[in-house]
Amino acid sequence: AVNRIRCNYEVEVRELSVDLSTPTSETIRRLKSTMFQLDISLIINNAGTSRKLPEDFHTIGFKELSRIVTVNAHSSAIVTKLALEQLLRRNRGTLIEPASSMWKIISMFGFSSRPRRGGIIVVSSITAIFESPGMSGYAATKAFDRQLARSLALEYSNRGVDILALTPAYVQTPLSGAKSLGGFPPVVSSLACANGALDSLGYETETTGHWRHDLQKTIMDLTPRWILDSEILEEMNRFSERKRRYLDDLDEKSTMTRSIDASVSFPIEDDADVKETFL
Repeated sequence: AVNRIRCNYEVEVRELSVDLSTPTSETIRRLKSTMFQLDISLIINNAGTSRKLPEDFHTIGFKELSRIVTVNAHSSAIVTKLALEQLLRRNRGTLIEPASSMWKIISMFGFSSRPRRGGIIVVSSITAIFESPGMSGYAATKAFDRQLARSLALEYSNRGVDILALTPAYVQTPLSGAKSLGGFPPVVSSLACANGALDSLGYETETTGHWRHDLQKTIMDLTPRWILDSEILEEMNRFSERKRRYLDDLDEKSTMTRSIDASVSFPIEDDADVKETFL
C-alpha cells in the first residue's frame, strides 16, 4: 500500500508499523512521537479485525474476543485521542479546502471554506446500527467507534476539527469476501467508499460512504421489524457461505503455491558443479 500511494500520487509516504492488538506504553509513545513530528491534517482511523466466519458468540475464545475489542475499540480510542492532540496544535488559520464534488457544488453558491485545523475519519460499520448475529462482538466494537466519532464531532465542532463516522455496508475487501461489485445488499469498491467519506467530511458527522449503502440503510429503516430480523438472519447465512468460499479459494491458492515451490526447489545431484537450485 505504501509503494502504491507513493507511486500513484507522487507524495512522500512514511510507514510506522505497530501492533494495535496489544498496545503498550511504548506503542503509544512511538505513535505520538511520529505524529507530532509531522504536520498532519487528516487522520483515517481504519484499523479493524473480526472473526474469520460468523459464529455463535459463546464459542469465541477469550483471546480472540480480547483482540477484537482491543483493535476495534481500545486502539481506535487511543489513536483518535493522539490525533486530536496533534490537530489542536495546528494553526487554526490553516485553510483546508476539500477537493471533493460536494465542495465544488457548494462553492457554486458562494460559500467559502472555514478555517479548519484538520479532520478525523473513524471507520465504523453498518453493523453498528443494525443487528449482526454471528458477529456480535465485532458489531459492538463498531458501535463504540460510531458513538465515539459522533460525540467527538459535536464536542470539537467549534475547535476547528471535523470528525466523521464512516458506517459502510459491504465493501470489496477481504473482510467481506466479496469478489464482485453491485448486487443487493450492494457491494461497493473501497475507493468509492473512501471518496464518499472525503466528500462528506466537514459537512456531515456520519455517512455510509456511498449512495447505494444510503439506499440500503433507508430500506432497512423502513422495513417492519419482524421482516427485517428474518432477512438479517438469512443474509448472515449468505454472507457466511460467501466468506467460506472466499477462504477456501485462498487456501487452495496457497496450497498450489506451496506445491509449485516444492516442485522447483530441490537438490541437483547429477551436476557436481551445481549444489542446488531454487526459485
